[in-house]
Amino acid sequence: AGGCELRGRWVASAQGSYDGAVRAIVELVGALELAAEARGTVMVVDDDPSVRKLLVTTLRDAGHNVLDIGSGAAAIEALASLPTEPLPLLLLDVTMPEMDGTEVMARVRATHPQVPIVLMSGHTSSYVEGIAQAARPDGLLTKPFDLNQMREVIATTMAAATTRQRRRNVG
Repeated sequence: AGGCELRGRWVASAQGSYDGAVRAIVELVGALELAAEARGTVMVVDDDPSVRKLLVTTLRDAGHNVLDIGSGAAAIEALASLPTEPLPLLLLDVTMPEMDGTEVMARVRATHPQVPIVLMSGHTSSYVEGIAQAARPDGLLTKPFDLNQMREVIATTMAAATTRQRRRNVG
């Protein structure tokens, strides 16, 4: 949701004026800087090994430790065994055998509500939008996604989570 919002502002600004485009770029750079502060262990959960490999490689190149998980049940087990420090990000496929992403998300929200979650899906946009409205993830990636889109959604989601955490610590 956060990445889509920022991307929408970028397109609207770029079409509207040079100043608007510059403001959108400054916002994206700020989001990337906040995301860089949130480095830590990111969990990638997808039953497709090629998608996991792309995400894991990109996140490791960006300086994150990455948990590479192939199923929803394994994600729940791994989350339970992590230390108390919250994950800065959970990337979660919607459609997986045995336990789908929405069920995993509900369980994670019940035990670790502070963990930002980006749902990923290769289904049609109307299906994905319906899931997003019901599940209310922090971000959404529609497969196939390109690296720039993926980085933008990850950066804005992590930046928003960092900002929320700072507000909680201050207030």
